[in-house]
Order: sequence, then structure tokens, then C-alpha cells
Amino acid sequence: MSNINNIRIVNLNYNNNTMKIDDETFYFHGENTMLNLRNGGGKSVLVQMMIAPFVNRRHRDLGDRPFESYFTSKTPTYILVEWKLEDNAGYLLTGMMVRKKESASDENSKDKLDIINFIYEYKNKNEYDIKRFPIIEENEGSRKIKSFLNAKKLFEDLKKNINYNFNYYDMSNYTTSKAYFNKLQEYGIDNKEWENIIRKINLKESGLSELFKEAKNSEGLIKNWFLPTIEKKLNKDEDRIKNYKEIITRYIIQYKTNKSNIDRRNKIEIFNEKSIEVLEIANNFKEMILIKEAHENKIANSKKYFYDEILSQENILKDIEGLIENVLNEKREIQYEELSMKIYNFLDQLEDINEEIKSKNNEKINYEDKLKLAVKEKNILRCAEIYGNYKYISEELLKVENKIKVLKDEQGDKEPRINDLGFSILNLLNIEINKLKEELELLEKENSNLNSKEINLSTSLKKNRTFENDLNKKLGSLKAIVNSYNKIEERFNKKYNENLSRNITGYYNDEDLLRLSKEIINSIESINKNRITEEKRYFDLNEEIKAKKSLREIKNNEISQLELEENYQNKKLEEYDEELEKRKDILKYLDEDERIIFKKDIIIEKLDKKIQILNNDIKEFNKNYDKQLKELNMLKSGKVLELPKELEIELNKRDIDIIYGMKWLKNNGYSKEKNEAIVKVNPFIPYSLIMDRNKIEALKREKLESFTSSPIAIVDREKLEENLIDENYNIIEGDKVNFYISFNNKLLDEVELNRLIKEHEEDINILEKKISEKEEAKEFYIDKKSFIKESSLTKLLYTQLEDKISEIKEKIQTNKKDIILLGSKIGELENEIKRCSDKIDDLKHKIIVVNNKNDDYIELCKDYDEYKNNKKSQEENEEKLKVVIECIKNEEILLEENLKEIKRKEESIRSCNNSLNKINIDVKKYSSYDSGNIIKKDLEDLKSEYDALVSEIKNSYEELIENQKNLNERYLEVQNKLTNSASYYNLVDEDYINIIYNHERSNEVENEINKYNREISNLGNKISKLEIESTRIKTKIDHLKEEVKKLINTSQPKDRNLIFNKNFDEELAKLSLKEKELYSKREEKNKILNEFKLYAASLDEFEFEITEAIELNLEDINLKDYTGKLKRDNRINNENVNKANKSLERIVEKLSKEEIFINDSLFKESINGLLTFVNNPEKFISQLNVVLQSYNTIIEKLKEDIELINKERNNIIDNIMEYISIVNNNISQLDNNSSIEINGKRVKMLNIIQPDWEESKEVYKLRVKSFVETLRNQCIDLLEKNENISELIDNRVSIIKLYDEIVSISSINIKLYKIEENKQKQISWDDVSKNSGGEGFLSAFVILSSLLSYMRKEDKDIFTRKEESKVLIMDNPFAQTNAAHLLIPLMDIAKRSNTQLICLTGLGGDSIYSRFDNIYVLNLVNSKLKNGLRLLKSSHIVGDEEKEVLVSTYTKIEDEQLKLF
Repeated sequence: MSNINNIRIVNLNYNNNTMKIDDETFYFHGENTMLNLRNGGGKSVLVQMMIAPFVNRRHRDLGDRPFESYFTSKTPTYILVEWKLEDNAGYLLTGMMVRKKESASDENSKDKLDIINFIYEYKNKNEYDIKRFPIIEENEGSRKIKSFLNAKKLFEDLKKNINYNFNYYDMSNYTTSKAYFNKLQEYGIDNKEWENIIRKINLKESGLSELFKEAKNSEGLIKNWFLPTIEKKLNKDEDRIKNYKEIITRYIIQYKTNKSNIDRRNKIEIFNEKSIEVLEIANNFKEMILIKEAHENKIANSKKYFYDEILSQENILKDIEGLIENVLNEKREIQYEELSMKIYNFLDQLEDINEEIKSKNNEKINYEDKLKLAVKEKNILRCAEIYGNYKYISEELLKVENKIKVLKDEQGDKEPRINDLGFSILNLLNIEINKLKEELELLEKENSNLNSKEINLSTSLKKNRTFENDLNKKLGSLKAIVNSYNKIEERFNKKYNENLSRNITGYYNDEDLLRLSKEIINSIESINKNRITEEKRYFDLNEEIKAKKSLREIKNNEISQLELEENYQNKKLEEYDEELEKRKDILKYLDEDERIIFKKDIIIEKLDKKIQILNNDIKEFNKNYDKQLKELNMLKSGKVLELPKELEIELNKRDIDIIYGMKWLKNNGYSKEKNEAIVKVNPFIPYSLIMDRNKIEALKREKLESFTSSPIAIVDREKLEENLIDENYNIIEGDKVNFYISFNNKLLDEVELNRLIKEHEEDINILEKKISEKEEAKEFYIDKKSFIKESSLTKLLYTQLEDKISEIKEKIQTNKKDIILLGSKIGELENEIKRCSDKIDDLKHKIIVVNNKNDDYIELCKDYDEYKNNKKSQEENEEKLKVVIECIKNEEILLEENLKEIKRKEESIRSCNNSLNKINIDVKKYSSYDSGNIIKKDLEDLKSEYDALVSEIKNSYEELIENQKNLNERYLEVQNKLTNSASYYNLVDEDYINIIYNHERSNEVENEINKYNREISNLGNKISKLEIESTRIKTKIDHLKEEVKKLINTSQPKDRNLIFNKNFDEELAKLSLKEKELYSKREEKNKILNEFKLYAASLDEFEFEITEAIELNLEDINLKDYTGKLKRDNRINNENVNKANKSLERIVEKLSKEEIFINDSLFKESINGLLTFVNNPEKFISQLNVVLQSYNTIIEKLKEDIELINKERNNIIDNIMEYISIVNNNISQLDNNSSIEINGKRVKMLNIIQPDWEESKEVYKLRVKSFVETLRNQCIDLLEKNENISELIDNRVSIIKLYDEIVSISSINIKLYKIEENKQKQISWDDVSKNSGGEGFLSAFVILSSLLSYMRKEDKDIFTRKEESKVLIMDNPFAQTNAAHLLIPLMDIAKRSNTQLICLTGLGGDSIYSRFDNIYVLNLVNSKLKNGLRLLKSSHIVGDEEKEVLVSTYTKIEDEQLKLF
């Protein structure tokens, strides 16, 4: 296909006749062109008109725009497209003249339009080229569209004129329409391409993206586009799929015809397959019998083992009873000592309690004494208080009495009396002062002592309190440490599931610790002992199994040797039999009797005669064959040039195509005469390589690493048709060398050449067949002769061999029986070893656990010892704390009492000082009376009298009498109260008369009394409790004595001197553990004894004899399980034997009833024969082998007939494989022309990744085989139902189905190069199909360009680098693709694939404009002649105008004609 040079549209009305193209020509020059027109201006109309001349009627409509809608008048519209032909071959004008039909008779016709298309080829521009084609008639300045009829007349005239290569076609006529499209195809303009691709991509704007819309993934793209495209190209020469359908149909019918032989073979093969299972069941039956016998022997040995063990266990029990009695006696003695020790301990406790009671009683007495003193002080204070009142009233009464007396004695002399009273008072006051001073000195001394005592008590109390704090801190720390042991204990118990716990005092029971320690040690010893026992047993079992296996190996080796010997001897026998059969066959070919079968010399002589005759025949045939083959090679290629392989490699490395001259002559498309003329003037061409000038220059510049054995002629491609010689001579003279060349011109006549080749091929095939037959016959007789010569077989040898084989078979059977028994024993031993190994592993694990437990126990004991020390320390400190607290308590009491005493002393001192102060004041008052008479009265009386004498008496006598009376009453009342109180409290006057009452001290004394009462009460309670505890201990002692009496019949404890200090609990624990162990052992042994008796009795039902002694070790085996298993296994063995027998019987009966065998006597008799031996497996197996051997002989005889059908099947498989290989190869070619340069890097825009054909070839072949056989079987089923198979074959045999079945379409991966603004990457078609943007449009363009390039590429085009030109018209592609980074590769791909792009768009911008060689801007302008009509006008803004040289077409034709002459 060439490129579009010009497009001209004349008289096209559109948009309801409101827009019109009058006469517009667009010059494309075969280059990329853009027509720029705003939306609504008619872009889609222009596209529809450009496509219309190249598509059939039904494809002229575009979307919702019917083609006929544009034509509403009788004036025709003209659409002209001028093509620039490739290789400067000139131009091709294609045109369409269309108008609305006028004839009424045609109203019902499908054609609403009159359309005439025409084709005109010309070398140079002329008066009928696109611009000058006379469709516009000009007359006196006016222009008129040529009418339909006038134009048709013009077309007719041009067609008839031999000077013009012009033709026109009525498109309403099917025949002429077809002729038109066929003519277009001669120029590479394919209407199918325009209809299915160019039209489809213009159904809507940017429609290229919609073209592959249905191909959602790679599989869809391959199915919908790649494979149909490849099929279309491959079907140009022949419809291979149709051929395959016919071949497969023939094969299926042939297969059905020979089905009986195939069925017979298949039946035998099925029988052989089924016999494998039958043989397995028979062998299993045989093995079950041997296992049953071995198990019965095991039961007999087990019975003996049980009875031996019963006797052993009874003896052990007697020894255990004696040991138990000794332990009980030892326990009683220890218990007696322990009870005695407890009695003595309780007696000691009783003594301690009595001491404590005594101590508490003393303490109580002390408090009682203190209470008495406090009560007495309280009573004294009370009496002192009353005495004070008494003294006050007495003084007042005395004053009144003195006043009365004074009043009576008023008349006497008062002064001497006053002096004597003053002197007497002063004297008494001085005596009182001295007395008070002495008392004060004594009080201060006592107070000082009390203060010293207070200091000592305070110091001691402080020390004790500090000690108390220290003890509390220490106790807190010790408690934390002691409590931390709880976690250690809890962790140990949890880890080892123990229940170790301390008693209420916080200590373990020694028996528990001892028990646990002994348990751990015993466990270690027991597990180690068991492990050693098991390891010894494991070793012994392994040694035994080794011995058994060694024996079995010896037996197997013997069998292997015997089987090898048997196989060898059987093979030898087979060889002898084969040899005898071959001798019989040879004798048949020689037409001799079998009686001479052992006479070698006679047979060899007969064979030599046959070989000689065949040698003579072969010699004659080979002479003729060589002659014919040489002639055929010359006819086929005329290729006398043979390039060395190394040279081919070197040329391919340099991208130099290897094109042979003879190949060029065959494929250049020239006529026979022209090729003969070329060879005539250039006879080297058939013997040369043809290259481009640049490749020849490259070879001149580079030295190749390859050498030739003869010169190689190379012809410049551009000078192929230039004359090398002027005359036709066989000798061609060069400057210094001559060449002899004689070329057979018949090789250039394709028909003649093919006829000659066919004749020679047929002759050669006949000769090959004859030579092959003779050679095969000769080889056959030579082989037979060699065979007879080398043969050493005699009748004696044959007989001896048969005897030897029988003897070997007997030995094999004997050894097999031994092996089965050994296998059974080994199986038991292996199970035993497995159990033993598992037990050892378990014991090892247990050892680790119990050792860990022992380590943890030791650690626990260490922690416990530390705990005990800490607890002991805690208890000691708690005891110390109690003592300190008691001491502090006592000191606090003493200190409190001392402080009270100090207060009392200080009060007495204050009182004494106060008294001294008062007296000193009185002394000052009476100090003037330094002499006088002493009046014998007490101080108060003296003072009263003195005061009465010296004071002014103001009261009257009556008042004094009344006052006296009142005071007397009060005096008597207080005196009685004082007397009564003193009497009640048992006090004398001296106890209280000198005591001054103090209310504060009275309260203190009251508190002390309360405190002492509480202490006395507490001590009383404690003493009561101690007395109760004493009674409880006495009761315990009585109970212990009763226990002693029960134990040894005496109530007296053991002499204390005979009891040694020991841990009785530990001793008893040891004996208790020993006792428990012995009881446990006794119980265990009784249990074992009873078990042995029970299990021995359970086997009494079996009366089997010991056929072979077996060493049994049942120590660690559950006897119930063991005997149960023995019985169960015995039952199972019996069941297995019966089951195996029934299985064999059942499977043979099933075989006899199978549909494929039941009506076939061949199988029926054999199976019935086998049924008679189903109860005897050995005979059955022997008979089955005989049957199988006979069937194998039958298969050999059927092989030849079946092989022919298989050969036909294999041919079909090979043909389909070849076809699929070609399809696969064509798929790989689709992406060959998709490489462009991006950013200086060569990028393959389309990359089809396929599985490696060679790697998967065998798999594909298997798939083809499966496909053919499946289809065959399906068709056979249909034929047997008298149904047609054509539909099934048509449905299954297609390029898509075949390729998918064999290669799998899903295995192909399609990658496209995604170009983004700043980066590029490969993505799959699956991802592309989801993208409707610019990248999707570009990818669709890549796919389309690749498909078009592939379709246009002709296999016969030997210049493989050439890319045929193509055209794509696209309506507004830039709606999705206007970015520069997408447009650049799009245009590069178009250039790479030699595709001319004609794009109509309303968009602009440098990114679009800069990519086109030609740009037309189209505008609608108002018509000056008709209102409402706008004309489409073009402006060629980018690109050159066409430069023309007008040449007369007539002159050109004439020149061409002259050239021919």
C-alpha cells in the first residue's frame, strides 16, 4: 500500500445543507497531515468521505450518520484520493462519484444512491491527475459541476483509450464492485483493513482506544486479534485448519474400522493391569498364611512364659512377708521411745508452767501492795481534806470564843498578856521553822534520789526502746525472708505437682521430707535402673534384629542370586526359544523344512545365495538414484552457491541479510521472459549473493573471521538489471580471468519447473522405496546369517537348561518362606525396638526431670535450712522482743511511779516552802516580842487570843454567841466526819494531820488505783490460763501413758537415761516408707501373680505347639493388652487368611463377570481356570503367570496392524505440532517492528513474552496427543450412535482452540512500554486495558501498527528490512493524546512502521503542530451567493505546495512502448 498524496472533495453538502465543500484539494505528499477544524465544523464528515471510496456499502455509514443522508440532489459529489505509489512507481487516482437515485423504479431498491468508483494509474502528473480531472466544467467564466451522465461518459472514454490505464466500476453491481476492491488490493489497498480497522477507529472521536475494548486482558487480545490476524495471513496459500479437519475425520473413520483389533489389545492390556492387583492379593493371601503360623508359635511361647513367671512371683512374696514383720517390731520400739520422750517433754513443760504461775502470782501480789498504798494515800488525802475543814472551823470557833472571853474580861490588863502571847507565838513559830527546814532538807534529798532514779530509768528505757526498734526492723527483714520461702515452696510444688506443706508452726513434717527425698532418690535409681535395663534390652534387640536381618539379607541375597540366576537362565531359555523361533522364521523365508533347524551349515549356505542376488539388484538401483537426485537438486534451486556456516554467522552479526540470487529470481514478481532477459545480460545472478550497496561497502571495510573454499559472487541490489555482458556466451571474459556459465532457463518457468520437479521426485521416491526394500531384505538375510553363525544352541543345552531352572525355582520358594517368617519376626522386633527406643527416650526425659527435681529439692532443702535458721532467729528475736517489751513496760511503770513520787515530793517541798514563807511573815509580825512568859497553848489558840486582844472588837456579844453556836454545829459535824473516815480507812491522826490536801494529786491517785486494778485483773486471767494449760498437759501425759500401755502393755515411760536424742519422726518415716514399700511391693507382686495366673488361664483355650523357641521380655508390657492383642491378632490372622482367600475369590469372580471379558472365550476359559486355584495361592500365582505369558504373545501378533493406525495418529500430531509451531513463531513476529528511540535509548514498545518452544516441546506434543485421542474417542461415541461428527470437529479444530489447548493462551504475557512525562516503564496489557487515557491510546496505536506491519509483511519479501507504507485516518485523536511525551513516541512509531497519519482535530498547540509535516486550518465562511450557507475553506499553514511538471500521458505511454523495443 502506498501513501495518500492528495485528497479532493467536490460538491459535498452536509449539516442539513447548511455547510458545503465546494472544491477543496488537500496536498499530503504522503506525509503526516493534520486538518484543524473546530468542533461542529464537519471533521467526522470529512473522515466519513475519506473512508467511503475504500469500503463496501454497509460500512459507509459512520456511527449515527448514514452515508446516503449527505446526497439529496441529482448533482453528483466527487471524492478523489491520489496515492503516491512506492518505489517511485507513479500515482494512483481513486475516485467516487455519488448522487441520489432519480429513477422511480428504484425506490424499493436497497441502493438509494448512484455510485461509480474509478481507478486511474499514471506515472507523472497530467491532464487527468487529481487536480486537473475535469469534474468542473468552465464556460465563459462560470464553473459547473459535471453531471453524473457526462462524467460517466468521460469515464467510458478514458477506459477505452489505450493511452490511459483507467477503469470505472458501478458500485451497485456486486460483480463490478468486487472487481473494484480486487483491483485496489493489487495496490495494497485492502478494503477489509479499511472496514475493520480504519472505519472502526473513527466510529467516535479518539476511537482507536475503543478498537481493543473487548480485549480486557492478554488472553482476549490474543484470541480476538492476534490469532485471527495470523490465521488470515497463513490462509493466503491454503486453509490448513480445513485440511486438518479432513485428515482427522479420515483417521477417526480408519480407527473405527480397525477397532476390533485395538479392542482385543486393549482388553489384554486391561487384563494385564487388573492382574497386577490380583497378583498382589494372591501374594497377600500367601503371606497371611505364613503370618498366622508365626503368630500361633508366639502364643505357645507366651503360655510357657506366664507359667514360669507364676512360680517365680510366689517365692518373692514369701521373702516380703518376713521383711514386713521385722519393720513392724522396729516401729513399735521407736514409737515407745517417742511416746516416752513426749511424756518427759510434757513433764518439763508442766514444771515451766508452774514456775510461770508462781511468777505471775508474785507480780500480782506486788500490784496488790501498790494498790493498797494508792488506796491508803487516797484515803489520807480524803481525811486531810476533811481535817483541813475541821482545822479551819476550829480556828474560827476559837476566835469567836476568845472574842467572847475578851468581851467578858475587857476590864483586865491586856498588854502583858499580849506580850506573852506574842513571845509564845514567836517561840512556836521558830520551832515550826526548824522542823520545816529539817523536813525540807529530807524532802530535797529524797527528790534528788528520785531524779537520779528517773535519769537511770529514762536511759534504760531509751536503750530498751532503741533495742525494740532494732528488733522490730530485724524481725521485719526476717519475716520478709521467711515469707519469701512461700514462693520457693509454691514454685517447687507447681513445677513437680507436689503437695509439700508446713504445719501450723511453719515447719515441714520430717516424714514428708524424708518421703519426698526417698521418692526422688528411688525414682532416680529406678529410672536409671530401668534405663540401663531398657538400653541393654535395646542393644540385645538390635543385635537380635541385626542377626535376623543379616539372615534375611543372606536369604534375600540367595534369592537375588537365585533370581538373577533364574532370570539369567530364563533369559537364556527365552533366547534359546527366540533363537529357535528365528530359525523357524528363517527356514520359512528359505522355504525349508524345520527338521534342519539345528543344521547350521546348510542354513548359512542357503542364506548366502539370497544375499548375492540382492546385492546385484541394489547396485543397479543406486546408479539410477544418484543420477535422478542430482537432477532434482538442480531443478529445485539451481543453487550452486553454498555458504559456509561460519560466514553466515559473521554476516548475521553485521545485520547483513543473506539473499541468494536464485531466490530473488523466484520471488521478484517479474515475468519469466523478463527474468530470462536479466539472466541473459547478467548470468552471475543465479550463482550470487544480492546485497545493498552500503552492506557491500561494510564488507570492504571489515575483515571477516571466516574463510571460503571457492569465490562467492556478490551483486549490488541496485544494479541487478544492469548489463554485465552484451552478448550471450557461455564463456564470460574478465580482465584476467574467464568464467564458464550455463544456466538452465527452465528454472525460471514455474509451471515447467514444478512439473519437472514432481516427475523427478516421484521417480526418486520409487527408487528410494525399491532400494530400501532391497537393502532391508539384504540386511535381513545378513542378520539371519550372522545370527545362525553365532548361534551355539543344541538340543542337549536346551534340556539341561530347563532342568536347572526348575531346581532354582524350588530353592527360591524355600527361601521366600524363610524370609516371610523372618520378616514377621523382624517386624515384631522392630515394633519392640520402637517401643524400647520410645521408652528409653521417655526414661531419659524422666531422668532429666527427676534429676532437675532432685537438684531443685536439694536447693529447696538448702533454702529450707536457711528458712529454719531465719525462722529460729525470728522466734528468738520475737522472744527477745517480748522480754524487752516487758522490761520497757516495767520501766515505764517504775518511771511513771517515780515521776509521781517526784511530783509528790516537789509538792511537799512547795508546801513546806509555802509554810516557811508564811511562818517567816508571822515571825516578822511577832519579832518584836523577844522576851516574855511562855503560855502553854497551841499556836492557833495563841494566835486567836492574840488577834482578839489586839483587834478591834466590832461585833456585838449576841452576834458572837450566834456565830459560836453555828460554828459549834459545823465543828461537831466535821469532827464526826473526820472521826468516821479515819476509823473507816483505819487511819490515825499522824497519817493525815500534816498532809495538805491537793486536788490534782487526788486525781492522779485515782488513776493509779484504776491502773493497778487492771493489771491485777490481767494477771489473774493469765494465771487462770496457765492453770488450764497445766491441767491440759496433765491430761495429755495421762493419754500418752495410756498409749504406751496399749503399745507395750505398761504405762511407765522408758527410762530417760536409755532414750537417746534422735529424730523420731525421721526414724519412723524411714520405717513407714520401708513398710509402705514392702506392702506396696507385696501388693504389686500379688497383682502380678494374679495377672500372670489370669493371663495364663486366658491362653489355655489355645493348644498350639512350640515350633520355634522365642525369647520373650514382657516386663514393661501391659499383659492385658498383650494377651488381648495375642487373641485379637490370632482372630485377625484367621480373619485375614479368610479375608485374603475371599478377596482373591471375589476379585477373580468379579473379573469373570466383567463385561469386557464375560463374552470373550479367550478370557473366560483363563479366568475359570484361575477360579479352581483360589484356595491355594502358590498354584494360583503359577497359573496366572502362564495366562499372562500367553496374552503377551497375542499382543505381539496384533502390534503390526495397530501400528499403522498409530502412525496415522502420529502424522496428525506432527502436522498439528508443526502448524502450532508456525503460529507460535508468527506470534513472536508481531512485536518485531515496535522499537523506537526514547531519550537516546532503543525501546521495544510492544514485547510479547512466550514460553520457550523447545523447552516445552515434549509437553506440547503430549497435549496434542491427548487432544487428538480425546477428540477421536468423542467422535467414535457419536459414530456408534449414528450421529454426525462434523459439528464436533468444526467446533474443536480451530486456531484458537488448538493454540489454547496446546500452548495455553494464558501463558503468553503481553508487555507495553508506558511512557510518562519523567519516566518510562513496562506494564502488562491487562493494566493498559483498564486505562482509557493517553497511555491507553498510545498502547492501542502500538498494537495496531504492529498488526498492520505483520499483515503487510510478505514471507516472499526477501528484503526483510523493508516496511510497506500504510495509512491511518483518525478523528480527533488528541482528545486523549495531546501531551508531548505521548505524541513524540506515537509519531516515531508511525514513522517506524511507515504509517501516514491523517488526523482531524479541533485542538492546537505546539505539542501537536510540531509533529506534522502538513497542517491545514479549515474555516467555515459565509457564502456570498446563498444566505444561510457556509463554505468550508482550507489554509495550508505548514508544508510545501506540490511542485508539478505536467507531462502528456500519451507521450509517456509512447516512451514506455519504445523502451520495450
